Amino acid sequence: MTQRAAALVLAAGAGARMRSTRPKPVHLLCGRPMVVYVLDALLDIAPRRAVVVVGRGAEVVTKKVAAAAPDLPLTFVEQRVARGTGDAVAVGLTAFEDDFSVDDSADDVIVVPGDMPLLRGSTITGLLEHHRADNNAATLLAAPSSDTTVGRHLIRGRDDKLVAVYDDAISPEVATGVGIYRRSLLAPAI
Repeated sequence: MTQRAAALVLAAGAGARMRSTRPKPVHLLCGRPMVVYVLDALLDIAPRRAVVVVGRGAEVVTKKVAAAAPDLPLTFVEQRVARGTGDAVAVGLTAFEDDFSVDDSADDVIVVPGDMPLLRGSTITGLLEHHRADNNAATLLAAPSSDTTVGRHLIRGRDDKLVAVYDDAISPEVATGVGIYRRSLLAPAI
């Protein structure tokens, strides 16, 4: 791959559903913080920069991730008030302000949740290749689902193009939270 993308890792989760006081991204799996597995997966695309958005327990998360992270150029930004995923992405994009120009053809940003330890680098690479081959403004990673009560379901139009993403919709596929976006379009859309 000749052009490298930037990466935005969303690691501001509080872990409330895990019934723990430990911030979600630093829950240990096989002795390593969960978010570090996501950073490992990003190594396959060799991002020119990876921004990690931290929230609750920001100091602890930053320290543990920096100590355990693979050899990636990391920058940490803090989402001081938890206002959801869109706000976390907006906060994370502030770290890239000087990295892109509107005409830059390599202004792709990969947005990845920090709580997907089973995500593979080959999945990210394949998604990025598809995104660029189709010259998409946005490319989402979806997964099949028969459970309409959980997740954000993708709604497609007659041409099989994505029309919307809804909670509690009836659809055979859900958004995973992994996406690649053209930064010049993503920032204004948020």
